[in-house]
Formats: sequence, structure tokens, C-alpha cells
Amino acid sequence: MTRLDGALGFEGREQDPSFGGLAGLLKSAAREWKQARCRAVDADPSLGVDETAKLLVKELGYDGPVEAALSAEGVRVVALIERAVPSGGREPLAAGDVVIVTGGARGVTAAAALALAKAFKPRLVLVGRSPLPGTESSYLSAARTEAELRQTIAAHEKGLSPKDIGRRAKEVLAGREIRETMALLAAAGAEARYRAVDVRDAGEVAALVAETVRDLGPVRGIVHGAGVLADKKVLDKTAENLDAVLDTKLAGLRHLLDAVKLRDLRLLALFSSSTARYGRVGQSDYAVANEVLNKAARVLARRLPDCRTASIGWGPWDGGMVDAGLKKLFAEEGVGVIGLAEGGEHLVAEARAGGAPAETVVIAALPGAKPALAVAYERDLSHETHPFLSAHVINGRAVLPLAMTAEWLAHGALHGHPGLVFSGFEDLRVTKGVTVFPGRATTIRVHAGAAVRRDGFFVVSAELRGEKGALHASARVLLAAKRMSPPAASLIVKGPAYGRKIEKAYREVLFHGPELQNLMSVPACGPEGVVAEVKTSLPPSSWMRVPLRDRWLLDPSALDAAFQAVILWTQDQMGAPSLPSFAAKYRQYGEFPERGVRVVAKASRRGDSRACADIEFLDERGALVARMEGYECTVDAALALAFRHNAAEAAV
Repeated sequence: MTRLDGALGFEGREQDPSFGGLAGLLKSAAREWKQARCRAVDADPSLGVDETAKLLVKELGYDGPVEAALSAEGVRVVALIERAVPSGGREPLAAGDVVIVTGGARGVTAAAALALAKAFKPRLVLVGRSPLPGTESSYLSAARTEAELRQTIAAHEKGLSPKDIGRRAKEVLAGREIRETMALLAAAGAEARYRAVDVRDAGEVAALVAETVRDLGPVRGIVHGAGVLADKKVLDKTAENLDAVLDTKLAGLRHLLDAVKLRDLRLLALFSSSTARYGRVGQSDYAVANEVLNKAARVLARRLPDCRTASIGWGPWDGGMVDAGLKKLFAEEGVGVIGLAEGGEHLVAEARAGGAPAETVVIAALPGAKPALAVAYERDLSHETHPFLSAHVINGRAVLPLAMTAEWLAHGALHGHPGLVFSGFEDLRVTKGVTVFPGRATTIRVHAGAAVRRDGFFVVSAELRGEKGALHASARVLLAAKRMSPPAASLIVKGPAYGRKIEKAYREVLFHGPELQNLMSVPACGPEGVVAEVKTSLPPSSWMRVPLRDRWLLDPSALDAAFQAVILWTQDQMGAPSLPSFAAKYRQYGEFPERGVRVVAKASRRGDSRACADIEFLDERGALVARMEGYECTVDAALALAFRHNAAEAAV
């Protein structure tokens, strides 16, 4: 637990940003330690110890996102809001202003420097670890690739070991990149110099700044792009790994800020990483360092009102630390790479965006891909932690019920919009069932987008994804300031009572185990549709070991029982059972009563392999609790055999 500001540092109040690194550590650890519950909780310092302890115990009783904030206002979580690239604003720099750019004169920071040169014509001081290149030997000029350089060096520079030859070839290539960058900056009309300085050394940084001010004038801008990776899992990290990663980012920034006059700054751009926001296996130290940068940026933005301060959580760049193998890995996660020119242009846009947030995340989409939704939370599903799964087994595999999928999509939408209430959903679609085998955990992630105002609702796109980002279900979730008043119930279904006793129906037609056997009676089942009396849900804690909340948003028992009633209807009227696949519209007008509800499902269309219905959920007075329109199910005779095979089997 930390005590930044009760808002995970997002309010930017005076605090030590280094404590923000705890969340970065735990977000990465959560990805490495699948069986552990990792939570980073930030409590408002103004809360008393006893009050904080009570809130903390209550919060830790529920499963939820890694990050949470506790204050007198309640619990808050982090949600990303998609916004357009800033289109313009105040010019932070004038021609001739001095800007120090750390991270070298190659790759990402070279692209950033070139974009700044074209936009503002500043005086640039590029700082890197590589030594300033001298004149290249003439015999090397014909060798262009690293392999050609190795061969040429081996022929002309006798006595070098293979390792030394490789290092020498890389030095030549680095020198060429630096010279090319300096030439491009000159062509763009910017005065530029390169200095080999270790930003981890306070003395070297102080000398650099003193020289810069003496020769060029006051430092108006800092772009801190220096960074190194030392990928290893948390338990394998060494002190040397931590020092290299943390000191380059954090000591480097501190040394720069100590050396310059802060009142002179007009631009402070910190190169953070999307790893800080999402965590990544093997990069716990990198996540820590960049989360500290993010929190530092928020504090500095308040201290320096005349300086545009931005910590940019870059996704992978094309030409940065990303090789072909990493590109493939990112593509499997649905993440593209940021082009060097595009990344530089984005930096310029952020520099001009006065008043914009101090912390942003920038990720490229894959070509042709839709914008990705942010991860609201993730869960590891197993029969042990979610015992209800053992009651929903088809063909030997436990399958996540659609009713629970709808519940969790609604939770995902509300995570980023506390204070609103769940009011319904539209276009709930099953793409692929989530299966869970005994003895094995399956990770699912619920993604949610920004809320869009429409017809009195806040509409949030939500998705449930599984291993390697596979899409399992999606919907548009409707939130509102308060629930709507219910209209009158309108569906009427007449017909004879269902022909089997309920116990026999569960043995012969349905596949549901005791925990999901929530049909009490079926007083009507005929050509018009089906009517059923059904139980409502016990508290979430009776369904799973660590629930997201202590109360349901929908009611998975009632919804699943409605789908069961339709299965009985399709078997009775169409000769085959069914499974749900889609729901066009759902509106909920209140909480489901503890005594149960009446389900009225009126058939609207039927075909060889599909049936459609509208469904109403009524309380004991006949008042409408919820209504579903455009419910669709797949009808298939082969399901009868799959339903009989309803004992979970381990994966082969």
C-alpha cells in the first residue's frame, strides 16, 4: 500500500513519485505469478489509520484490477480514455531555444530530435553513451552491413578476437548512424551537437549543462529518452540489472533537473513506456522506472505551470529496442509498432498540447485493425476458484455461461465509470466459448473503451478476451446516472404446461449441474413460446472464491435459467436443444428480487438451425424487472449428445 494522494498519483499532489513504482512492479508480477493475487492500493494520506485499515480489508476481499485508490469518496480504478492526437496549441519553443535530448543520436531519440528540429528550429544537444565517432577508415567504406564489416575488419585489423571484431563492427555502424543524424539535423536547419555523457553520473551531467548554458544559452527543453532493458523475471533480477534500468531513467532525470534552472524550462518530455501501464513479463524494473517517471511528470506539471510537461507511455517503436521476434510477439497481442517518423510527429503534437494530460499512453494499431480497448481487469478461471464452472459442462468441458459473460462485461464497463449504474447492453455476441479444464487455470481479460453519450446513456464498448487475445464475446454496455422507470410488461405466451417434471428435464434434456438448476416450474411451453418460474442468484461469494463485487449487476441465475427454458422449448417444438449466441437488446429496470422471477419468452422466428425470442423478467407483482429483445440461439441435434457428456474432463 502507498499513500501518494488516494488517486494513484493522478492528482499530482506533492508526494514522492518513487512510491508510484510499486504499481509498476505489481502489474508485471501479476503477469508472471498467475496464481498470486497482486494488488497495489494507494490510500489518501488524509484518511486515519483505522479508517484506512477497514477500507483496505474490504477492498482486498474482492478480486479486481491490480491498481486501486482509496479515499473518502470510495474506491477508484484506472481507465484509459481514448483521445485524438493533439492538433495544435501553444508553441513551447522558439527558434534557437536550447533543448537537451538524452538517449543518443540513433533510432528513437534521433527521430524525436529530427521532428523537433523541423518543427521548432532549436539548438539541440544530443546525449548518448556511444563515443563521438571519429573519421572512419577508408577501407571500411565499401562494407555496408554488419556481416560485411566483420569480414573487412578481420582482414585489416589483425589480432582481434571474434568478440572484439563484433564490437568493432557495431561501433562503426553506431558512428555512421550518429553522423547521419547530425547531417539530417543540419539539413533541417537546427544547430546540433553530440556529447557522450553517462546520465547516471551527476558530475558528468552537471558539466554538460554548464557547457551548454555557457555556449548556447539557458536550457528551455529536456527530452529524456535514455533507457535500457535487462529482461529477466522478477525472481531472477540482480542488483546490477536494477541499477542499470532504474538509474538510467530515474537518476538520469534527477541529475538533469538538479543541473538546469527549472524556471527556464518550457518543455519537459519524458519517454515512459506502455509497460508501466500494463506490466510485462520480464520487465518489472522497467515498469517501476517508467511508473515513477509518470508520477514525477504529474508533480512537475503542477510545479511548472509555464512548462509543457508530458510523460509519454510509448508502445514499441520500429527501430527502437524491438527486433523481428518482438514484433511478432507484439502482433500476436494485437499491438503494432510506431513508425519513427510518426512517433516524432506525435512528440511534437504533445509538445504543443498545452493543458493536455501530463501522462499518456501511445500504442500503434496493427494495419487494418480497429482501435484496441483498454484492459479493465483480468481473472484466472479454474474449477477451484470458480466452482460454478463445474455445473456448466458441455461435452466434457466446462464452458463459461453467457449469463456470467454478460455480468463481467458490465463490470468491465463500470470499472472506468464509478458512480454510474448498469442499465443494459446491446449486441451481446458470443464469438467463441471460454473453456476451463480441471487442474488448469484459464486467463480471461475484460476490455472496455471510453464512454460515448447516446440517447441518455453512457455507451461503453466491452470485450472478453482470452489466451493470446482471442475474442470470446463482445457487447455495448449501457450505463446511466440512474435506472429508467419500467414500462408495462407486454409479452403474453399461452400453451400447455411443459410435459416433463423439472427433475427429469435436468436429467434428460438439460446439462446443468445442481448449482445452476434454477428452473422451478414451466407452466407453459407451446408454439408461442415458454413461461418459467425461476430462482434468482445467491450472493457472488457463493459462486466464486473472490468476487469482483458483493452484489450482482445483472442476475446470472435468472438469465441462465431463461436460456435453459428456451432449450426446453427448442427441444419440444423443434426437436433439438440449443445454446445462446446473441442478444440484440437488454434493458434492466431494477435489481432482481430474492424470491425469484417469472420468465416469459415469446418466440419471434425459427429456422432449421436458429430460433429467436423476446424475453421478459417479471417480479411477483407482474412488474417488469428486465427485458431482452432479439435473443438468438443455435439449434443443433448434435448438442443432445454433448449435453449428456456433462462431467468435466482434464485436458489431454
